[in-house]
Amino acid sequence: MATPLAAVCPGCFRHKGGEVAVCPHCGYDAAAARSPLLLPVLTRLNQRYLIGRTLGKPGGFGVTYLGLDLTLQVKVAIKEYCPRDLVGRDTNRWTLAPHSQEDGELFQVGKQAFLDEARTLAKFDHAHVVRVRDFFEANGTAYLVMDYYEGENLLEYLTRQGGKLPWRTALELMLPVLDGLREVHQRGFLHRDVKPHNIYLTSQGRPILLDFGSARQAMGERSRSMSVMLTEGYAPFEQYHRRGGQGPWTDIYGAAATLYLLVTGQTPPPAPERIRQDELIPPRQLVPDLPQPLNTALLHGLATDPQKRSQTMAQFEQWLHGIVDNKEQAIYTPSLDRDMNSLPLDGGMNDYIELRQKIQAQLAVNKRATLYGMLGLLPTCSGSDISERIQALLSDSEKSGTILNTEIQYAINVLQDDSKRREYDIKIWESINLKKTIVLKNETDNNFFKNKFTAIVSVTLIIVIGYFSKGFFESKNTG
Repeated sequence: MATPLAAVCPGCFRHKGGEVAVCPHCGYDAAAARSPLLLPVLTRLNQRYLIGRTLGKPGGFGVTYLGLDLTLQVKVAIKEYCPRDLVGRDTNRWTLAPHSQEDGELFQVGKQAFLDEARTLAKFDHAHVVRVRDFFEANGTAYLVMDYYEGENLLEYLTRQGGKLPWRTALELMLPVLDGLREVHQRGFLHRDVKPHNIYLTSQGRPILLDFGSARQAMGERSRSMSVMLTEGYAPFEQYHRRGGQGPWTDIYGAAATLYLLVTGQTPPPAPERIRQDELIPPRQLVPDLPQPLNTALLHGLATDPQKRSQTMAQFEQWLHGIVDNKEQAIYTPSLDRDMNSLPLDGGMNDYIELRQKIQAQLAVNKRATLYGMLGLLPTCSGSDISERIQALLSDSEKSGTILNTEIQYAINVLQDDSKRREYDIKIWESINLKKTIVLKNETDNNFFKNKFTAIVSVTLIIVIGYFSKGFFESKNTG
């Protein structure tokens, strides 16, 4: 028997046990006041999605709801394009209506950018970029359906941690996001609103980039003031102008500003103020134990002149990948136990976790396997491409009697086809047990050739010295 909608909790989509106001499972109060600009809870969208509570605070350009996919019976996040300064909600039909003709024109510009953004994001398959499942138009506006994650945004996490983080922790959180941004840029797309509010940290510790700013930027270019569209401290100076010459360097500024906040606990001054008088405090003055290379990288990424910043995300990543105490140890390696609850465990949860822990321990010993090397493996691959890359690596390793364990492990961590992870993990572990790694083989080969070269040079020098010495003594005796 189907559950009556009135008995479904909009806060968690579980059965409340009757038509009660407060959910016994999550505490959501259905009787609490709700803004008239929001869709009513339990509204059905596109004949497929059920609207629940809002996720976070509604922004100036949109609101995100918890949703239920009635076809797949899974929770989703549904973002509604809703620039609150331009529109109101018709409570009879639940449609959005612009306040004026001018507002209507601006609304349409933003809606088109919102839909273009959805089409672009739907093509991405990156572990650290939000996954778009669906998008459509309804109620006079547009909607974007995304994966739903339990967790909190990076700013909320930072607050719980006391306002700042150890620099290593900060890098561990940001490097995966930068990798996602690099792929975004390679597709010819910009985020335009990189800040801690738009980086979500799942309950499994996975950082995910959310809320791209295409609609905001498109509307800003047509409105009277760009500044009201931006977040001070994270937006570079070129974003304050309609023809500011934006590019990957624009997102680099936002990423550097976010990292600056994480390690210092302070938001950089607004870019326009820095143009007049730059009072940005070098991060090392605020955190004395901060490595000098990281201090330099952050100042480089926060340069007010776009031409003085890295021009690509890959360049900015290179600044960060070399910042280590031990030059042979990576700052960040993809976690092998991330999202365990999503993996198929034919042999049992405990056995599989133990296997992955063993792999992680072995990879930790291999200090030459830095993230910098691994990141070069899959700059454009995703989904089935990654699967094919792993298969090719396995095939090559079988032919040569070796295995590229670190490359395959990184590929596995971004592989979306979870059904193959277990198979690859077991093959990696078997290879590690046999101590057949490319790294060890290369070290042996390198040492062999190095020793051989040294021996040849030494013998050659002895012969040359002996020859000239003989000639010298013969000439002395003749004289």
